[in-house]
Amino acid sequence: MSADVPEVPVDMTVRTFVDERLLRSDYSCYPVTNNGAVIGVVGAEEVRKVSSEKWEYSSVGEIAHAIDGAYKINATDDAW
Repeated sequence: MSADVPEVPVDMTVRTFVDERLLRSDYSCYPVTNNGAVIGVVGAEEVRKVSSEKWEYSSVGEIAHAIDGAYKINATDDAW
């Protein structure tokens, strides 16, 4: 597990996300941020749900899987 996964801005287009992140790195899921706050995650699973014709006009914020409090942990939390 990596602590330095690159963030994706909420307004990045799906096309840019696919071309610059999904196809160029080993990460399968990215945190989506809005003004420094993580608002969700996005990966190939979310991209598959959007027709490729809409990638230029859809943002990752629109397709991101929202994060609720159940998935948040602190860096000091015990993993086991």
